[in-house]
Amino acid sequence: MAQVRRLAPGPRADQEAYSVFRDSLPAAQQPRSVGVRIRQHGQSWGAPAARRNVILLSYSIQNLTADTLKPLYAGLFTDWDLPGAPARNVARWDSVNRVGYCFDPIASVVYTGIQVLGTGPAGVYSIDNQAPKSSPIYFGDGFSPAEKYLALSGGFGRAHREAGTLAAGTDVSQVVSTLLTRLAPGDSATVAFAVLAAPTLAELQAAAQAATATYQQVLAARPAAGPTAFWKLYPNPTNDRLHIELPMTLGLLRLRCSTIWDSRCWLPRCGPVAAS
Repeated sequence: MAQVRRLAPGPRADQEAYSVFRDSLPAAQQPRSVGVRIRQHGQSWGAPAARRNVILLSYSIQNLTADTLKPLYAGLFTDWDLPGAPARNVARWDSVNRVGYCFDPIASVVYTGIQVLGTGPAGVYSIDNQAPKSSPIYFGDGFSPAEKYLALSGGFGRAHREAGTLAAGTDVSQVVSTLLTRLAPGDSATVAFAVLAAPTLAELQAAAQAATATYQQVLAARPAAGPTAFWKLYPNPTNDRLHIELPMTLGLLRLRCSTIWDSRCWLPRCGPVAAS
């Protein structure tokens, strides 16, 4: 992971932070590696009041492998341990605002949550940290890679939206996730979440709505992608065949290929090609 760079104020928010981290490429010694590079961008604001309860986190995920990743799950794990009695929390899901949140049902001081932003699917897997060994996720022996994958991928139904009872609560965790249906070699895609905290559920929901509006403004401010955004070239790098996909709207075009070897550039003969 690269060192986190923090700007206060930032160009688009009162505070901004950037970092880059990557997973190893899959190999026999690391079969569970995914092979992605992730650029993280965080933003927070001091005003207005609702937006003060929001931290936006966006993750640009690039596929470093020679294979298409399909599907690819991305999510955030939280074990809030809220002030007061950490073992007396409950986890719930707000399907309207797409927020997994946590609070103390007996003496509530703060509500905290993670929200899925954008239009992609939203999932939540609420976990009772004190669940017995027979449970699908059992923390008594750690958090295994298989359990992590289950938490990321298994929350898109209705079965795991809640943990803990309003009468007593428990020690809870949540994984809030989204998915990319496919990510081609060399391609990048962005997923975004909001970290929320507020004194009441109503204020948490207001913060979620502010996060949604703010993220839509962020998307609107981005420059529109040109035609090159529709080009696909993979695998990259390669020492064998190279596949190039172009949009049909380009029609007939001439492709110029060059090979750089020993500091000299060679231009093989290239004829016209049709986009397909």
